[in-house]
Amino acid sequence: MNKLFKYKFKLTMIFIVVFIILTGPTLTFLSLRYGEMNTIDFMVSITSISIAFIALIVALSTYFSIDSVNNITKMEGNILENDDYSTSIAEIARKYDQNTADETAEAVFNDLENRFSKRNSNTAVKLANNLQAFIDIIVVFPSLFDTKNKKHESNMERMQSLLNQIDKRINSILTVSVGNLTLIEETQKLIKAIIYYQKLATTHNLRPVAELLEVKGSIIKNSVTRTVYYNYVGLFSLKKVFQEVQNQLNVHDVNEIETIEYIIENKSTLSRKSLEIISIYLQEAESSFERANENSLNDFMWQSFIKYNQARVYFWKQHLLNSEPEETWKEYMNEAIYARKRLSLFIDDVVDGKDTHLKNHFLYQEYIASLVNFNYAIATQQDITNPHHTYSYPSYIGLSNHPYVREDFTMPFSRIARYQERIRERANSVLVEN
Repeated sequence: MNKLFKYKFKLTMIFIVVFIILTGPTLTFLSLRYGEMNTIDFMVSITSISIAFIALIVALSTYFSIDSVNNITKMEGNILENDDYSTSIAEIARKYDQNTADETAEAVFNDLENRFSKRNSNTAVKLANNLQAFIDIIVVFPSLFDTKNKKHESNMERMQSLLNQIDKRINSILTVSVGNLTLIEETQKLIKAIIYYQKLATTHNLRPVAELLEVKGSIIKNSVTRTVYYNYVGLFSLKKVFQEVQNQLNVHDVNEIETIEYIIENKSTLSRKSLEIISIYLQEAESSFERANENSLNDFMWQSFIKYNQARVYFWKQHLLNSEPEETWKEYMNEAIYARKRLSLFIDDVVDGKDTHLKNHFLYQEYIASLVNFNYAIATQQDITNPHHTYSYPSYIGLSNHPYVREDFTMPFSRIARYQERIRERANSVLVEN
């Protein structure tokens, strides 16, 4: 019911109450002056008019209430149903161009909290569009949850508060829904599961992430949301592989050189059941990343993430299951590195060379892909290849002078410095031996 109608409705009801109160004295006056019969006729006429007027008010109230509910719950024209939609990384880079992680977190949370306020998410269409805006910037949150970020715990608490706020907005619309808002509910479940996954570095609890499997992915229409859904189903499956390996072989970071070597040397000790679990989840990860790749062909930002994930799947399929040729993971890894370099250059152009936290976050993604590529090759005693140079096993001459290895990574993101140190040690020890 719109505000104007509510206002008029209140005035009308006040008028009726006042009218009823004044009717008694008026009838008494008329009875004394004109007689009882005229008074009865007058009373019957007034009562009939009042009843008809009240019926009109009730009918109008019902009509506007139904119309108001329809306006709140209709989904026509919302972005969640747009299968040609794509994320604008340029818009994201310009919007969140703050210098530090704290400033970026403040800007992101303020924006989302404002979007999901009662005023800005009071209809299904507004809420759906705001949920898509959340999906668009979901790649930003790992940088805010990184354990090297001093405020990562407070950021996670604020995120939980935001998720609760979103729940309230969705529940308020579902309580008056006369239509099918399943798409909003499924997007809500997807967002929650992804945030749980991004918190894994701190929580180490994979169980809440399993809510991804409850999302009805087949009904998701938006191409970006479909990409995100399949990418994170793939990541969940890959995480299950790593979890099985870590539990069985008592290892931790599966991207470190020594850990990779240990896993390959001891894979024969894995039980048949463990290998079956690993095989199933690797196959599921491969399938999910392929679906994600199909949906992201026009989005080079998501390509940079998906290609990297595919490279990891093919690497472990080769070295745990002996089911992939060596060239497969190398091909995908080089494509991922190229995509991430391209993305970093693009963002640098967008922010006009400005030093922003978001730009550094994507530079970190570029570094991590390149260094993991080095780690994979060194641990498996393979040449390190890229489109411009080959560092040959066993000496890897020149690797210590590679910019990603030579220059200390000082940005507030985890793992890079440790990987650089181990690669330098390996490269230098080989040179000494030779």
